[in-house]
Amino acid sequence: KPVRFQYYHLGGREDNNIWLRLRIKNNGLKKARLQIIEGVGGPDGNYFRAGHDNNVNFLANFTSRKDRLIEIAPQSEVDLFTKQLPYDKVISGTEQFTLWQGDNVQYYLLSMQDPQEEVSFSELSDSSDVHARGFYPLTDRFVSLVWDMQREIWVPVGGVRQPNYIKGPELKGDYGTIYSVKYLILNDNDEEKKFTLYFNPRGGAATATVYGALKKVENVEPSQWLNDNIPSWQGASSVGDEFELWEVAQEVKAREMYPVQSFNIPAHTRAVLHTITVPEGASNYPIRLVLSTD
Repeated sequence: KPVRFQYYHLGGREDNNIWLRLRIKNNGLKKARLQIIEGVGGPDGNYFRAGHDNNVNFLANFTSRKDRLIEIAPQSEVDLFTKQLPYDKVISGTEQFTLWQGDNVQYYLLSMQDPQEEVSFSELSDSSDVHARGFYPLTDRFVSLVWDMQREIWVPVGGVRQPNYIKGPELKGDYGTIYSVKYLILNDNDEEKKFTLYFNPRGGAATATVYGALKKVENVEPSQWLNDNIPSWQGASSVGDEFELWEVAQEVKAREMYPVQSFNIPAHTRAVLHTITVPEGASNYPIRLVLSTD
């Protein structure tokens, strides 16, 4: 099963002497092979844009299966990157690791004043730490709904309070968790109907990255479709649709209904809308994804 790490770090030194390094260590006695899918946004003085660009890049790689493989010898480590972080700018990134071979592999993000220094690290998970962190048992959340295009429906994203293995300030919003939402849409009317996917922030100003796909289906019975879409252990990694990017790049105010994408469904037609999204760094989640026939 994949492990997904989303980080969000602000440059806090006026002399710009701060570097971030992501390191992978193989503590085992056998060679380790990892599949990595990643994305990054920034460094950027616009905090919203850094979080948004990260999700755009990560989900593009995730949905198109753009990955890389690395091998790590036993009892050794490799650095995935070392990046300088300018003062008052933010970098946001996502790394998804799937261990194909080996065991006892760990990763850690290091903050340094000099890229050449030998560093030690602590988990900074004591109750006095000011940083909010989330360490969750689930990487993916799934929703499957049947919609008859009669009344508005919505799905919350980023509002689920997961069990957190780290003590300290609560991270409000399960950032890094992929939401895979599928709708079976039924237009049993005698005329074509239009519907719109809306972005509706609830916790404050927010941006969004949605990768979506709409396809017509035939001879689909709703209860059987729901049964077929019970999540399997492969998780969101098993997506196979051809996705398009539908983004909300500029922050939207809380409670506003922002139209993301509109569709026309012919009479007596059924279609499946599949959306994939991740809560964004700097944005104030939770949000709602709303379907409405306006």
